[in-house]
Amino acid sequence: KTEKGEHSIQIKLEKTDTEQKLGEKTITIEEHPLIETQTQTTNRLISATESKKITNNGNAPGNHTIETELNPFLAPITQFNHEPVNTENNGSQQTVYEHQYYIEPSQEETLKKTVQYWKPATALVILVGLLVTISRLREDITFQKEAKANGDHIKIRLEIQNNSNQSKRTTNSM
Repeated sequence: KTEKGEHSIQIKLEKTDTEQKLGEKTITIEEHPLIETQTQTTNRLISATESKKITNNGNAPGNHTIETELNPFLAPITQFNHEPVNTENNGSQQTVYEHQYYIEPSQEETLKKTVQYWKPATALVILVGLLVTISRLREDITFQKEAKANGDHIKIRLEIQNNSNQSKRTTNSM
């Protein structure tokens, strides 16, 4: 038995058909939480997940703290399945997240940290697409103007060049 408390140990010696009792001793097993941790990391193109599984293999409940370091630039795209109880900067430009668990004997808890790289990648693709679209819209029609003074008159030359495949028929002049 590994449960806490007092237990008797009996030592018996058997010889042929007779049984002889040699001794009995009472021992006390004290509380002892035995927390074991397993870490698993999965890296994919669009996300990275780190799982830390803690198991209490002892005979008593226990508190356990898991600390996870994270670059502050990744904080907006990182999710935990359990909220941290404390967050602090450790001075090496890393943020330390503390997660606390109270674990009964034979109980398991899992902390999952997921960094979702697809969010900034999607925003970057949308931004580049908008910039390309805007630059193409600006290049479709080219305007050039030139003004020259000639005595009492001003000569204005206006050149409009259509670089797109669309025809533009509406013109306004003043």
